[in-house]
Amino acid sequence: MGNALLVMEDSHIPETPLNVEGYNLYIIDGRPMIQDVELGERLQYTRPRKVKELIERLLDQGKINKNNVCTAVGQTSEQGGRPGATYYLDRHACMKVIFNAETKVADKITDEVIQVFLAYQDGTLKPKAKPTSTKATNAKDNAIIFRAMKSVAITAGLKGNQAVLAANRATIRMTGVDHLKMIDSIHLVAEKQVRHFTSTDLGERIGMSAKEFNLWLQKIGFQVAERDAKGRQLWKPTEKGMPYAVLLDWERIIQN
Repeated sequence: MGNALLVMEDSHIPETPLNVEGYNLYIIDGRPMIQDVELGERLQYTRPRKVKELIERLLDQGKINKNNVCTAVGQTSEQGGRPGATYYLDRHACMKVIFNAETKVADKITDEVIQVFLAYQDGTLKPKAKPTSTKATNAKDNAIIFRAMKSVAITAGLKGNQAVLAANRATIRMTGVDHLKMIDSIHLVAEKQVRHFTSTDLGERIGMSAKEFNLWLQKIGFQVAERDAKGRQLWKPTEKGMPYAVLLDWERIIQN
């Protein structure tokens, strides 16, 4: 083959790569190769073009032997224009690219790529299974989590939209999925307004400070004093006081 760059059409690249630990290996002319874009993503490049430019520079400088790279050229579209090129790199070329990438994850990616090629040599790779859509499965799982979090919110004393907001925020933290945003309901419909009074409000009405009123509620068995994880005092309704108490998701209210 000499020292010429191997150029192929996209149609000659195997459609089903081998897979190990998330890496895709394309077997071209009997040689395992990794696609340029995937290697760039592993190296945390934000633009696919950046890794292609690095490969081209290393080829021009002779730091990568052309025998170690296969270039796949896509067919020109009906609108014309220059067809894009995709580079496939063997182990030697991958190591050169990783070494010259100078990214924080270079050492980690070096170890991973070595393991991938060794696994191929040992014959431990299996054909990549046909991709199956997990979108519906994930949606079902996320919905289950949302309902569970809403149940927790209701148990904690939240009601209506407050329970929904709390459950949605918990689901975002656990799965990254914002159910309200998905259904274009960022702003929930306002429920029937019921005015609630704080201990400060009620204390002022009968000539007491908030502290005095809270102590009085404690005395008559409507609430008990506790402390949060940061050691701050808070009041928690007792079973006797719960029918007259409303717990609000104050964190969400403040954020909004």
